[in-house]
Amino acid sequence: MHISIIIPTLDEPDSVYDTLHDLLASVDDPQQVEIIISDGGSQDDTLAQARQFTDKLVSGKKGRALQMNLGAEHANGEWLVFLHADT
Repeated sequence: MHISIIIPTLDEPDSVYDTLHDLLASVDDPQQVEIIISDGGSQDDTLAQARQFTDKLVSGKKGRALQMNLGAEHANGEWLVFLHADT
């Protein structure tokens, strides 16, 4: 089973770092998980923080639903999990 975890972001460098760090620490088999950041135009260090942990970075229009849909379009997993950066 392959899982795509899609995380919409917008100007959340600290939250996205903490979330991704904790997420990867809890994954048993990283080969089965694809992490996609779907950014809505961050103007800070969000993408730089996320880049070190993610498989894909996509950018589009601001709006959580738009960003989640964009991430889903780029996902390869059998299952899609939507996780917010401030979780």
